Amino acid sequence: MSAINVPRYYENRRGIIKEAGDYIRRLGKNVLIVGGNNALTAVGGKFYKSLEINEIKYEVKIFTGYPTQKCIREISAMAVANKNDVIIGVGGGKVLDLVKAVGNKINMAVVTIPTIPATCAAWSALAVIYKENGEQDIYIHLENSPQLILADKDILSKAPKRYINSGVADTIAKWYEIAPDLKGNKDDFSIRLQLKVCELALEFLKDDYVKSAIDGSLFDKAYLIDNAVDSIIMLAGLAGSINGSVPYGGLAHPFYNNSTKIHETHKLLHGEKVIFGLLVQFVLEGRDEREILGFVEWMKKLNLPITLDDLGIKSNIREKVTVIAKGMLESIGNYSGLSYVLNEKHIIDAIFKVDSLGKNNLNRENGINA
Repeated sequence: MSAINVPRYYENRRGIIKEAGDYIRRLGKNVLIVGGNNALTAVGGKFYKSLEINEIKYEVKIFTGYPTQKCIREISAMAVANKNDVIIGVGGGKVLDLVKAVGNKINMAVVTIPTIPATCAAWSALAVIYKENGEQDIYIHLENSPQLILADKDILSKAPKRYINSGVADTIAKWYEIAPDLKGNKDDFSIRLQLKVCELALEFLKDDYVKSAIDGSLFDKAYLIDNAVDSIIMLAGLAGSINGSVPYGGLAHPFYNNSTKIHETHKLLHGEKVIFGLLVQFVLEGRDEREILGFVEWMKKLNLPITLDDLGIKSNIREKVTVIAKGMLESIGNYSGLSYVLNEKHIIDAIFKVDSLGKNNLNRENGINA
């Protein structure tokens, strides 16, 4: 059995924000806009003017911090009191997950306007909810994807390079996380379809984006940024929209989820920690060290973390790695990519192995004997 949960509209033209009201009015005329100051500045007056031209009444709620269950309750109550018929999220993954969760709770139309291409949150029918301290709390599996996504590439292409690289890293990891699920489920068409979508993104990002980012030609080629945005939001989002009988596997996202228990890692972006977790998965799978080092090399050149120090873990290291490993083991359950029964020590050793490979790479670059 397969189910595909996709948005009603995905618009990705440059300058689409100037026409936002033309699309939003089809969903409702009384909207609540939720976003951070930087994100709302990025969409600018053209966005509000488009709403006004279309006689759409709006109220703006500034959001900072984490999308928590408390925030969901508060903003849901606000939207109900205002008699809003649409909730609009403007910004990155945290605010977009928040508005999706609110829309799901009170059965309200959801519009997402991503301003950074760091995850597929604008598309996905999933909301990642956190505790007040920044630790991941729960996943909310949503009834629907957003009704409308306005991915203005004029805005998204101007995002800091770090956010785009993080989104690329997150998207690359998805193919490697899903692929092992096919081993024991060769006839599962949902997995095969997910893999084909992820493969399209993987081939472009590794063969075109990463190479151009390394040789310095990336930002001379606008189409590469445009295609990267679509890979991060649309292709990764579409892959996640395909639901079959086999739960999503992989170890990279469980690494991210449990790294949020370590406060020092909170300065890092989602994809930055996911790609480090993918290296941990590679070690546990017994992949050839040369393949792993190839990843380490391009990750370093895109300023992605390759050591525990890069993740912010600088003290009480074994204790913190153990916290991550213990949480991963508890949450993995269904992972089918290993030929042995995984235990906590395996994960701890793999994390330290990745750290060692990263340090050795840096030492070679600096002319220091490992």
